Amino acid sequence: METFAQPLPVYTALAAVGIVLFGAVLRVTRLTAGWAPYRTWLVMLPVVFAALWLGVWGWAALVTVVSVYGFKEFARASGVYRERLFVLVVYAAIVAMNLAAVFGRFGLFMVAPVWAVGLLTLVPIVRNRTEGMLQGFALSVVGVVYFAWF
Repeated sequence: METFAQPLPVYTALAAVGIVLFGAVLRVTRLTAGWAPYRTWLVMLPVVFAALWLGVWGWAALVTVVSVYGFKEFARASGVYRERLFVLVVYAAIVAMNLAAVFGRFGLFMVAPVWAVGLLTLVPIVRNRTEGMLQGFALSVVGVVYFAWF
């Protein structure tokens, strides 16, 4: 059973077999609604497993990039993207929290959202503006919690 001592090769093989079998089922049943998610997984699985095979740094880089792009989409949809300073603080928080996680600094990882919120409160002061800042601040806090810390 030493073959299964490392789970990553097993999970990679199972994912490859599963995606091939699912493709065969889609082809046989001619289920057109299943092709969009299937193509999505054909792209996602190699990216995720490549990051996992590259090790801690590869996985951390993937999580950071996905978090940054996820927050970017959230910021565009919510309108906070127009306030560049809020966005830059959240990007910095995402990078900082991922670096803290990679280096095993659990205490820093746990306190980083507090520091990020503290920096976000300085944005209206630095900009010397109050109009629309509460909304930008609140949406940026949501971004820190959901995209940087989770």
